[in-house]
Amino acid sequence: MMKDRLIAWGLGLAALALYGMTAAPTVATVFDDSLEFQVVLPTLGIAHPTGYPLYTLLGWLWTHLLPLGDAAYRANLFSALAAALTVALLYRLLARVTGARVPALLAAAVFAISPLWWSQATLAEVYALHGLFMVALGLAAFDERPMRAGATLPVALPTALLVLSGLALTHHRMTLLLAPGLALWIGMHWWDSGRPGIGFSAVGWLKAAARAALLLLAPLLLYAYVWLRGQAIPTTAGAWLNTWPAFWEHITASAYGAFFAGHTASRGAAPDMAQLLLAQLGPAAVLLGVWGLFPWPLQERRWLVLALTLAAQAAFALSYQTADAEVFFLPVVLLFTLFVAAGMRQAQDAVLLWLAQMRRAGLRLPGRFAWYRTGVQAALALTVAWVPTQQAWAALTAAPPAPQTCEQALAVGVAPALSPNRRDDWRTFDCAQDILSQPLEPGATVVGLLGEITLLRYFQQTDDQRPDLVTVVADAEDARRAAVLDALTQGRPVYLLRPLAGLLGVQPDRSNLAVDAVGPLLRVRTAAVPPAPEPPALQAAAAMTPEIDIVAAASWPTPVHQGRLQRIGLVWQVHAPPADAMQVSARLLDASGRVVAQYDAEPVHRTRPTTTWRAGERIVDVYDLPLPRQARGPFTPLLILYRATDGQEMGRLTLPAFD
Repeated sequence: MMKDRLIAWGLGLAALALYGMTAAPTVATVFDDSLEFQVVLPTLGIAHPTGYPLYTLLGWLWTHLLPLGDAAYRANLFSALAAALTVALLYRLLARVTGARVPALLAAAVFAISPLWWSQATLAEVYALHGLFMVALGLAAFDERPMRAGATLPVALPTALLVLSGLALTHHRMTLLLAPGLALWIGMHWWDSGRPGIGFSAVGWLKAAARAALLLLAPLLLYAYVWLRGQAIPTTAGAWLNTWPAFWEHITASAYGAFFAGHTASRGAAPDMAQLLLAQLGPAAVLLGVWGLFPWPLQERRWLVLALTLAAQAAFALSYQTADAEVFFLPVVLLFTLFVAAGMRQAQDAVLLWLAQMRRAGLRLPGRFAWYRTGVQAALALTVAWVPTQQAWAALTAAPPAPQTCEQALAVGVAPALSPNRRDDWRTFDCAQDILSQPLEPGATVVGLLGEITLLRYFQQTDDQRPDLVTVVADAEDARRAAVLDALTQGRPVYLLRPLAGLLGVQPDRSNLAVDAVGPLLRVRTAAVPPAPEPPALQAAAAMTPEIDIVAAASWPTPVHQGRLQRIGLVWQVHAPPADAMQVSARLLDASGRVVAQYDAEPVHRTRPTTTWRAGERIVDVYDLPLPRQARGPFTPLLILYRATDGQEMGRLTLPAFD
């Protein structure tokens, strides 16, 4: 037993070192739940349904006690800690279920470096803590003394199992999927114990049932946090939970039924489960797991419980269709690891049995039989761990991510990246700092999608950066247009985080609007408001067409943690409305004249088509170009204006080279 504890601690510490080393150093995503939790945990906010009260309270305590990095990094390390504890306890569960130390260690280690689990250990997310509860519940259920002989059934239920079940329900509702297997296991032990409690008095039953209900349901009082906090603040999505229907709908996540397969509102598609298991555990482990799926000798009941639980988890994951559907297969991967360990145990025993039979048949085997056991275990380890170890090494030695423009960092419609190694991923942080470093007027309004605004609010609420800015969430384009017009009506400067179609037009309430680029932002103004800050003026205006000149232009680096990002700013002077729709090609050329970076789009972050330009306007424009790592300077910025219909060049401007 002591040896198992030491192995579990060693495995857990190794996993913690791996996850901590590869954890994201700060915010790393925009349009997924991780960013939301990085705001909710340090500020005691209210997350999306079901509210995750236990995770929020534990995360708040962790992020305020750990003196490392920023709040987002500490929230990421909370996942690393939960994931490492899961790996340690998983070894104990595997050893208890299979009775074999080496297969348990191998299976737990392979699970620890599986890409999907690893990815959830390096970012603020709820799945690592849910995995910890799953394993802890398994250990509590498979205790050697699960019931008190002769006691009535509710009394006989282990206290740890009841309390852990209640706590798990305050964290993630997928805990309910464990209920069929746990109920079957308890029922079988109740039957084996002579069905204790039969003939017991009604009063005794009521007392015992009350005790069990108290232990199970008392932790659910943590949901009171969502109610109490909901009286003072809204959720991260802006919904208030100060009425009973809103609170109940939130903690039950009743609206999420739309994600089940067959519903008209469901989106995404379930991944292929076989391919997912192969990608996570490798082919050898999956084959051994299939072998382990067959009933084990003398372990039929445990097999039945685990098989039922695995089937329930798989059925849910296959029917729950979201953009990040893979993460809902994590419980499937975790449970399948039990069968992988069982398959390893059976494979090891089968080979050793064959060798023993050969020895009895008269075959002389040199050396001690223990040597052959060690050799079989070493061969098994090499076979099972070969592919997962290669994958883990590739993740550890991967080059840092290339720099991104804010437009790339804030792109929508892309599934969340499930990267295991995020230690150098500063791209989202760099984008946020770029936005907040712009010369925005005090009290300016910034309008954007929920994820974009959550990113800015993280720095406002946890780092006190630009708390004066008024942030407005508007996901629908009509709502964003209305928010812009409302801010302008109130005389406030207003900025957009992404292009917005139909902002300029012939409508009377928009005929006097203009849009300039301020770094990665769009500044919407009326004709009476001064234009955005301009780059240095050119010694002589560059005539691009008879109607358009470039009167100011420059290029300068934008601060980023990894790689290089060059910004080109310019000012268009409009003498007459252009007759044609035109686009801009912003390029960086190396010393040989080869294009190393290029971005083509309509001017002003694709928001000011030249057909909307008016005589006398000065329009501030910006283009960002990330430089490839292998590119070598000096680099020459080049701007080309061309006709959109046929690509004919109308004019070009070359700026001074830089190294």
